[in-house]
Amino acid sequence: MNNKGLVFSISLVLVTLGALVAVIFLSDQIERDISGLELLGERAAAVSRTTLEGEKILFFIDSAAQQSVFSTISTLTLQGGFSGASCAVKQGNVWFWNKKDNPSAMCTPDISSNFNKEFGKELDDRLKVFKGRMIENNYDFHISGSTLNGYSSIPLEFVIFEKAAPVNVRTSLWYLGIASILSSALNPGMILTIPAAFMAHWTFTRPLGTFASGAYTIQPDFSVNFPYDIALYQKLSAFATSALNCRSNETAITLSCLDKLKSAQGLASMVIVPSKDEYIFSYELGPKNPLTSKPVLAIFGLFLPPP
Repeated sequence: MNNKGLVFSISLVLVTLGALVAVIFLSDQIERDISGLELLGERAAAVSRTTLEGEKILFFIDSAAQQSVFSTISTLTLQGGFSGASCAVKQGNVWFWNKKDNPSAMCTPDISSNFNKEFGKELDDRLKVFKGRMIENNYDFHISGSTLNGYSSIPLEFVIFEKAAPVNVRTSLWYLGIASILSSALNPGMILTIPAAFMAHWTFTRPLGTFASGAYTIQPDFSVNFPYDIALYQKLSAFATSALNCRSNETAITLSCLDKLKSAQGLASMVIVPSKDEYIFSYELGPKNPLTSKPVLAIFGLFLPPP
């Protein structure tokens, strides 16, 4: 081979390589542009999917809150209105609001504080079981009439993901053309194998991707049914304090005094069960608990020995 032929071959290779680099750059740019193109109707579909996810979470929160109401009421009434450790004395299955050796030392529940504490624990346990996303219990609770409202301090954010269009096959044709030129210049026998490799890689292994196109937030507040008048615990506490004045040497006299007292304080339907110096009181707070199918009764005991 003469010098002119050698120079020509080297020049051809260099030109080919330069063209290959330029085409790869352009093809890559085209590929990125094409991969971000929206599919027809995908924007609306993505918003719909994200909205559905938000509605699903809101429904779950409402359901968890409602179930927590019933389980909280059940726990509080069984524990004399207390949540966790308290100054009350448990005897059998009943919590007594005073002490046997010092009946005047009363211990009545702060029902609002105890409800919020117990309800918070119940709701937290239920929110943790939601799959796919962590829902934080950052709620303030307020009872208004027969409704329990929960106000979240942190909104939930949802990212809208759209499906991206697949890479167009024409992108790979750039590689096919330049690879054919290069393979012909370097080794005529590879004219078919190299383009085939480029086509296989760039056309058939490119997945259908997604990209974030926006976001929206919702305030995951809830409002659920609360059919129980827990404020009655305040009346019960006042009754318990006044009941100390009914102590006598005879059970019949004590019961007669307690009956008059409960009528005077608007608790006429209260049930009183005496047992020597121990008296157990129960008062219905509302409808049956759907979780247990049992009446919701505020139950507590008092030690009323003779003065």
